[in-house]
Amino acid sequence: MRFLSRLSEILKWILDLFNRKPRFVIPHPEEPQNEDATSDNTDMATTREGWFLAWDVPIEHRLFWTTDVTIELSGQQSGTYIQPKIINLNFKQANPGVLAHEAAHVSYGLLSDLEKVAFEDAFIEAISVDGIVKYLYNLPERWYMSTISGGFHIEGHADVYRFLGGMMPAELKRFYPRL
Repeated sequence: MRFLSRLSEILKWILDLFNRKPRFVIPHPEEPQNEDATSDNTDMATTREGWFLAWDVPIEHRLFWTTDVTIELSGQQSGTYIQPKIINLNFKQANPGVLAHEAAHVSYGLLSDLEKVAFEDAFIEAISVDGIVKYLYNLPERWYMSTISGGFHIEGHADVYRFLGGMMPAELKRFYPRL
């Protein structure tokens, strides 16, 4: 009888393991697209201000993001051209999170070649030792970060900022100029 009771406890413990919610909470979860958005009803100033506030962009860098970086709205896929500093946001994706991701690409472009190599090393280290970065890296929807080839570290750089913002590991913060 005691064996069955103990076996029941062990099975309950195993089932609880599978039913647990993730230990990590992403500070800036992905927002849904706005399927009703158009050029007429999308306000870039409001989106930018939402990003400034939610990601706590330092006041001394906000002028850079409003005057030195062009943000265009279009029906095209969102993307960034590092030189010149142009962020293209799709109307439906024009939200603070997507803007944060694209701004991180501009920030990455401000790094020197040596700093980019140092970021890649720090990012690979963070994936192996930092719980929330490892969790983010292993999410199925972040599949493009799961390979060590190509530009995974560029998208990783953008996603760390986009999803973690100021909650990113301290070792990575120096690789986000103007953010």
